[in-house]
Amino acid sequence: MTVPAAPFGRETIESIIPHRSPFLLVDEVLELEPGRKVLGRFRVPEDGWWFQGHFPGRPVMPGVLTIEAIELACEFERVRGPIAKGQGRATVDGDVAAEAMLTVFVGSDPG
Repeated sequence: MTVPAAPFGRETIESIIPHRSPFLLVDEVLELEPGRKVLGRFRVPEDGWWFQGHFPGRPVMPGVLTIEAIELACEFERVRGPIAKGQGRATVDGDVAAEAMLTVFVGSDPG
């Protein structure tokens, strides 16, 4: 599969990965260097399905969704076959909301 040039939106994202709403938590890919780094963005809706129960009266986006939404960057430190490890960061208006070491499936060896 040929990797599209960034930036690209949901239509292209849906042609690459099987995720669909409500679990397609990325609206656009702003930068992409296969096997090295990716920068994507998700616009968190004010009426997101998770806010009703997490937590009533004090809505908070669950951490497991935070690392897959907002503005996301991941720089891969190691790629072995279809698995990559990298440092991930989620930001909102430039402020860091979450950071994590991620292990992800990248599909094929980019090297």
